[in-house]
Amino acid sequence: MSTGAEIVLKDLKTKGLMISRVPDIARTEFMDLATLEFAGDYGMTLKCLVDNYKLFKYVMTNFDAKLDKLFHVLESKNSGEQTPSRKFLDGRKIEKEVQKQ
Repeated sequence: MSTGAEIVLKDLKTKGLMISRVPDIARTEFMDLATLEFAGDYGMTLKCLVDNYKLFKYVMTNFDAKLDKLFHVLESKNSGEQTPSRKFLDGRKIEKEVQKQ
């Protein structure tokens, strides 16, 4: 005869993962996503979310590095920048003063 604990363990082995303390809103959104996108397959929904998280983390890490590089390039161009001028057809120039913020 099986005890209650053995039955629970047997169910967990066949069903997979059990997660507790999930907020109601997150649970509802997860189940809706699983139903709409994965025909109710919670395992594939979880796999997709984990894969997307890894991709998001990778993109954000690279985005920060590229943004820093872009700022560096812009700062180096601005430091050597001349005052902008407008030129008329007859050759006259109007120089403007640039105010740095």
